[in-house]
Amino acid sequence: MAHDADRTEDYTPVFNDLVFRSLEPICVGVFVLYTVFVLMGFLDAHTTGVRLIVVSTDALSAAIFLGLYFALRRGMLTSRWINPLCVMLACICVANVLLAFLYVQDAFYLIYLPMIIVCYGAFLLSLKWLFINVTIVFVGAAVFAAPSLPEPIRYRYLPALVGATILATIMLYVRRRGVIAAQRALSAARGELENRLQVEAQLAHSQRLDSLGKLVSGIAHEFNNLLMVIIGYADQLVATRRGSSEETDLIAIRDAGERAAALSAKLLAFSRQQVMKTRVVAVNEIIRTATPLVERSLTGDVALHVDLAEDAGQVSVDTLQIEQVLLNLALNARDAMTETGGTLTISTAGVADREVVEITVSDTGSGMSPEIRARAFEPFFTTKPQGSGTGLGLATVYGIVTQSGGTIELESAPGQGSTFRITLPRVESPAAGRDNAEASGERASLTLTGTVLVVDDEPNVRDVVTKTLENLGCRVIAADSGAAALELAATRAFDVILTDIIMPGMSGIELVESLRRDGFQQRVIYMSGHGADDEARAAAHGPLLRKPFRSRALITALAEALDSAQA
Repeated sequence: MAHDADRTEDYTPVFNDLVFRSLEPICVGVFVLYTVFVLMGFLDAHTTGVRLIVVSTDALSAAIFLGLYFALRRGMLTSRWINPLCVMLACICVANVLLAFLYVQDAFYLIYLPMIIVCYGAFLLSLKWLFINVTIVFVGAAVFAAPSLPEPIRYRYLPALVGATILATIMLYVRRRGVIAAQRALSAARGELENRLQVEAQLAHSQRLDSLGKLVSGIAHEFNNLLMVIIGYADQLVATRRGSSEETDLIAIRDAGERAAALSAKLLAFSRQQVMKTRVVAVNEIIRTATPLVERSLTGDVALHVDLAEDAGQVSVDTLQIEQVLLNLALNARDAMTETGGTLTISTAGVADREVVEITVSDTGSGMSPEIRARAFEPFFTTKPQGSGTGLGLATVYGIVTQSGGTIELESAPGQGSTFRITLPRVESPAAGRDNAEASGERASLTLTGTVLVVDDEPNVRDVVTKTLENLGCRVIAADSGAAALELAATRAFDVILTDIIMPGMSGIELVESLRRDGFQQRVIYMSGHGADDEARAAAHGPLLRKPFRSRALITALAEALDSAQA
């Protein structure tokens, strides 16, 4: 009970407001009651001789209650006066009863005293104010009424007052417990509602990002097919125009295509469709490797502080993409500290109980408002002037981290800087050596022999790949669909299959699986401008060339496939 009493103070204002709103009709009701008493005073035989005094006290009490009603009605009293106001109303009634008893000397009037204790005590939620109310009644009865009462009657009224006090106390505690329980239930319901609204908002945000990711991934697929044509033909023209006045212009076209390909990669990173080359590496090694690049991206008035925990642990990630995450966050921080300067801090930590590695990137810049923070990871959203940013920096960061199996959280407030907290799954296997995928070197000067079955539904892509292979000395069988490739495979011999993954009707993976069932064992090279959806399945049959790819990447993959086929 004591515990509940302590907790009551948390909920008293709520109950007091409820009681306060009920005082207006109560004051009106008591005013009507005293008005009836005034009328009865003219008819009551007990008031003969003191009729004027009795009627006057009743009329005065009625006027006081009417005045309180108007004061409440006009907002002249607030709910914080609820306890003293209830005691004051009780005092008015006690005074009226005792005056009537003193003048009439009829114990009948004293029956109102227990009623006053119970009725006005019912409005109180504080034990202190209840005792004040009871004390006033007891003192008033003892001083003004008890000396005039016969002893038997006096002892009959005392138990009545004590009983009324006990009843009012019981009502107090029962009501307190009810109020506490109701408020706890209301608080729990409000908390549950807030949590549900928060989860629904997060779900809606996630669904919006997923929808945007699918849209962006589809756009990137078509964009990459166009870039494949531009870069492929530019490569061929550069090879045939070396030393000419056109070579510089052709190289510029090819370089522009590659920059566009980098933008497409950012789109795919946001949509979590970018092909990743993962390896196990210490997270501190990634930070050390990226530090020089980050330092070069900062202005002179922005200092870089790196704090690496020795037990940060290892992760399985595409190191180049994580370096891109750090660079994007550094550029974002630099822009936030352009006017005032500040400090960019990159730190690592191992979180053993969660089996994750944490990378924190924080700045002392201008920070973000809640509205901006809520949209920070949306693609194409930027607060920079038009032409100063693509709005893909943080969206790319979000996509890379999520695709790596991690999470990213943003903490920021205006004037308090921003903190990005990245968590990645910890791995315990030993770190592998650096990826030597490019160790085969440039093989553009090779002359290859063999027959290649090229399958792609985009005519321009199919043409540029065909011409590139023919320039290398290969024979090419071209098909515009999986079904057409199956028909050609039944009548034509070939050494290597070069197929796009995403095609209408039959995907490249389904084509290869069908050929395998028919007994074909030729090596396979996949092409894709879409992303990583089918990379795992494709890896079981052959390497993957990410569109748009340069001629040398095709040459290297094809040379390895033909070497294996002819071995």
